[in-house]
Amino acid sequence: LNLPPVYAISAVEKYGENDFFGVLETALQNGLKLLQLREHRLEKDAFLDLANRVVERCHQYDAKVLLNCEPQWIAETAADGVHLTQKRLMSAQRRPLAAECLVAASCHDEQSLLQAEKLGLDFVALSPVQETASHPGVIPIGWQHFLQLCATTALPVYALGGMELSGVAQARRYGAQGVSMVTAIWEADVQTLARHL
Repeated sequence: LNLPPVYAISAVEKYGENDFFGVLETALQNGLKLLQLREHRLEKDAFLDLANRVVERCHQYDAKVLLNCEPQWIAETAADGVHLTQKRLMSAQRRPLAAECLVAASCHDEQSLLQAEKLGLDFVALSPVQETASHPGVIPIGWQHFLQLCATTALPVYALGGMELSGVAQARRYGAQGVSMVTAIWEADVQTLARHL
């Protein structure tokens, strides 16, 4: 599985649609290849409408899009796969989509990593590695524990939580495929994007 070093997570609610599509375009022009559309506050119809527009834009740059939603919604889009919350992951009895689709998941501990591997997922995002503004008060696992957890799975693991684009090399030293982030990628300048994507 040829996975890129950066797994971006959308922030449409934070920036608004117009501004988000602007920063998404800049990231795509500079090499972004993998995006998770995670907009939990949207109802199904609004989410799928947004998803179809995001997927269309990303596919123009050969970038893949995973939707953080109910797996059955994927059939109503041209998305490349689904990203499961840890709750959906732990309640799943089998891989929710066929092998030609990507299936990823959010993991926070060894139990969820083992479940992801058991279901034959393609990769996971393990968090929170460091403190993050989006989850104040949550105790981070830290790099040493991240390394130990990565050693328990054969799946590619993205480090999530307090990540920066410049942190790919460090994340890889601790066993990661790369880094996943919500904020840093959308606020990076063009030079930083071009250097790290």
